[in-house]
Amino acid sequence: MSGDDNFLPLVLINTLGIAGIVVWHIQGGNRPTGRLIVQILFLTGMSLVPFMASIAPHQPDGIARLQRLLTSRKRSGRNDR
Repeated sequence: MSGDDNFLPLVLINTLGIAGIVVWHIQGGNRPTGRLIVQILFLTGMSLVPFMASIAPHQPDGIARLQRLLTSRKRSGRNDR
């Protein structure tokens, strides 16, 4: 893995995915609307995990951390160059 700080969100996403599959199978095939709602709810939860953990899907770890560092320095008025 690229960083330990992303381990918990990864575990949460996988747990939500497995739980969604289990609930989807338990509901049975005679409830297509309920199954769709379950899929949407679990997908929404899985999408919120990286957002809440401040993981940018379009940037590698190093760049995202560098940007956070630079923006925090700009806000605090520090320039260590």
